Amino acid sequence: MISEQHRQFEERRLEVMRKYTANSPELRKLRRRRYRMMFTSFLGSVVVTVVVLALLKSFLMAYEGQAGYARLITSFVEAHDADSIVGMALLPDPVTTAVSAAIAPILPSKSARDVPVRPIISEQRLTQPAAIENESATMAEPDSSPRPEPDRLFPSPSAD
Repeated sequence: MISEQHRQFEERRLEVMRKYTANSPELRKLRRRRYRMMFTSFLGSVVVTVVVLALLKSFLMAYEGQAGYARLITSFVEAHDADSIVGMALLPDPVTTAVSAAIAPILPSKSARDVPVRPIISEQRLTQPAAIENESATMAEPDSSPRPEPDRLFPSPSAD
């Protein structure tokens, strides 16, 4: 076959394939299924995103309390229209309020969060290197407590 005949053959073959694929019931069924799968996966992603954001809002409401959450969103709601979608999504609603009430007992109380945490390394140890040297010298002293013999810790299997 010369190249011109080959090109004509390919054109005819592709035309027949297009006619077959356009009228094939199996391929039409697969196309419909593909579009349905794409739509359901997109819809599922949107639903999961909305649920995660609602849970995040509930967590913030439970952690900060109603007054604390109101303080958090006040500046944003004032800057934007409260009737907008984002403004309405930030305002408390019955579902997120119920979820936040359910998870509030699990979270630490507000008074427990206000207690100052004692630092692991005191400022005295950071400013006085001599205290560190003295502590390391006392830590290096050998322990005078009696140690058990190795045979008593791990008895040999032949002792039975």
